Amino acid sequence: MEGGKLILKAEYLSGGAFGDGWYSGMIRTKDEFTRGYFEMTCVCSREANFSSSWWLNSTGMNSAEQSDGGRGGAEIDIFEAFNHKLIKPWQDSVSLAVHVGGYGEGLRSRGLGSFYGKNIYTEYNTFGVLWTEEEYIFYVNGVEAVRTSFEKGVSTAPEYAIISLEPPGEVTAKHDVTAEFIIENVRIYQLAG
Repeated sequence: MEGGKLILKAEYLSGGAFGDGWYSGMIRTKDEFTRGYFEMTCVCSREANFSSSWWLNSTGMNSAEQSDGGRGGAEIDIFEAFNHKLIKPWQDSVSLAVHVGGYGEGLRSRGLGSFYGKNIYTEYNTFGVLWTEEEYIFYVNGVEAVRTSFEKGVSTAPEYAIISLEPPGEVTAKHDVTAEFIIENVRIYQLAG
């Protein structure tokens, strides 16, 4: 925490707990949630190609049988900011997606598209999803971006929230580079009943 903000950092450490290499951060909620509104205001990282992400997940994603086409659990990517590698005009966009069927052979994914924020690597933007009984409704800065009920419908399982700063397949940045994902606030509202 710095100045009332949560900052996830990625940096190269010599002599770190697991040896020399890149270290990064991920935080998940202890509590699990069902239908409601999930929102984050943040500045995404573009350094060293690390991806800033805000997502929901469930133990139902342990297998295709548990996930049951998303009804028993899904990975709901409220946003992933990894488009900084792309040429203009896509650099200030985030990607939205839903994954179901576990992480093995049953995995099925629906990319919902890339949507623009406003200078997402230098200014605060707000990303959210409204999870209802019928669909997921994604928002970028309060504006509806897309809706989906991918596969068999929305999750009926409890989901936990994750904030992560994830490395690319290969980090080619110099060892003195530090990536920062700055989170101003996170709000989670549950629907009654």
